Amino acid sequence: MPEIQLVALSEFENKVAAGDITPDTYVYDNTITTAEDFTGRWHTKASATWMSRYFTKQTA
Repeated sequence: MPEIQLVALSEFENKVAAGDITPDTYVYDNTITTAEDFTGRWHTKASATWMSRYFTKQTA
């Protein structure tokens, strides 16, 4: 089972640039606000969350 790591927002962009976090990295999206979101997208790929904006910078 993969290790769960806590990454500060201030470190996130650097981890993306280093390749430590990719669009396919599974993350816990704590911005969810409904029970439906909790069951459907709390644990999802980074590319399916607000974090996707960090990956578009890498390809631009």
